[in-house]
Amino acid sequence: MMTVMSEIRLHRIPSVLTLVVLFIAPRIRGNACEWTAPTGDKFDLSGLSHKDYWMIQDSQKNFRYYLNICKNAKLPKECVDGHVKPSPALQVEAKSWKHLCKDLASLDVQTFNLLDPKDAQKGFEMTYGGGDKCGTNPREIRFHFICSPHFDEGPLQIFETTKSCHYNVTWATKHGCPVGKSWFFGSSSSSSSSSSSSSSGGWISSFFRFFFFGLFAYIIAGCAFLKYKNPDVPVGLGTCPNVEFWVSALETGMSLCSMGMRKIREKASGSAPPDPEFEDKYPMGKDTADEDDFEDDDDL
Repeated sequence: MMTVMSEIRLHRIPSVLTLVVLFIAPRIRGNACEWTAPTGDKFDLSGLSHKDYWMIQDSQKNFRYYLNICKNAKLPKECVDGHVKPSPALQVEAKSWKHLCKDLASLDVQTFNLLDPKDAQKGFEMTYGGGDKCGTNPREIRFHFICSPHFDEGPLQIFETTKSCHYNVTWATKHGCPVGKSWFFGSSSSSSSSSSSSSSGGWISSFFRFFFFGLFAYIIAGCAFLKYKNPDVPVGLGTCPNVEFWVSALETGMSLCSMGMRKIREKASGSAPPDPEFEDKYPMGKDTADEDDFEDDDDL
């Protein structure tokens, strides 16, 4: 039977797990405008989301492209016949009287990569896939966001690769620069931070992300398994795996954190625990005079 103290400690678990879930869930959930690279650098494209679209033509001016970031582009007049589904990238024939319109991608198919895996300061690329079929393969468009802190215009150029139906957009923008570090690092970094700092600690960030995600999955899977094995046990702490161990680990961690904070405060304030040897040599508040001295004074 659990002691009263253990029961009190167990009541902390739901609130702690709630905080863990609330803290980790936003990091698990995908976001069409934000991305955290393996190096821990965060990128935010919300500033490039246009209320209508960005329009650009290819070098031969055979096509016009209507693009948007984070949301679908507003359909131009050539694409409002009902045959084109909403898309963040649309292609319209410029020289043909038919003005055929094609959707090149879907918001639901999205991937990210750094331009240079070792240097997040160079920028990153984002790919939208799932567009109209081109033969047997769907169309896709890849945006190359080049980190340019002092340049904030629209897309510079677009071209179709030799592998037909794959489109590449070059876009120099301040939004191609990192805006901060991931939650593990706990501090923001400006776009002028050194590239070495952006590449260092990437494996540490990945380790901790996998650790927390694995811990979360372990708790959920463990609770589900124990509930399956013991269907009569009500859902609660009784269905959580190794509750006592995690309570003990939590208290140990809190004790270590408290000890560390106390050491930091002592070092910052310049104070430290008294030295026992100093107390022996220089006792405070004690009368160290020899009693014989007082007897001599009385004789006088």
